[in-house]
Amino acid sequence: MSGAEKTGKTYLTKLFLKQQYKQYIPTLGYDIVNVTKNIDLIYREQQIQLSLWDMQGSEQYDSIIQAYYANAQAVILVFNCNDRKSFDKCNTYMNHIKTFCIDYVQVSLVGNSFSDEINREVSYDEAVDFASLHDTIYVEITSQNSSYATIDNIISKLINMIIK
Repeated sequence: MSGAEKTGKTYLTKLFLKQQYKQYIPTLGYDIVNVTKNIDLIYREQQIQLSLWDMQGSEQYDSIIQAYYANAQAVILVFNCNDRKSFDKCNTYMNHIKTFCIDYVQVSLVGNSFSDEINREVSYDEAVDFASLHDTIYVEITSQNSSYATIDNIISKLINMIIK
């Protein structure tokens, strides 16, 4: 998981692990969780070992990001639909991904909405255009209504894209 601060990366990680997320506490540096997961692949169900990296969104960690991206096969890039700056920073994160990740890295852009449409600063169409420009998939979620199935579906799609 990558993206700016306060975009919901830790929340999505906890959701995938079926752990309770009590309150916002900034991630310091990074948090790595290894999990074995049964994933429905195109042809069959298979057990996959995943290493989920929840990376701090603060710019003070930009200089060490390349080490975290080195062998990543997939990246979930998260931004807050109600925070224009977090979306604008996606360009920087995409540059990091293209520079430091392996050539065939798969990326999913996730727009996380924390409130109603009135406070929205990034339109759905704008996010879709950005994803298309960078040859990624776009998924929009709402923190309050997201379920395990939502993040599981995103991760399953990425794994299927890697295996192709």
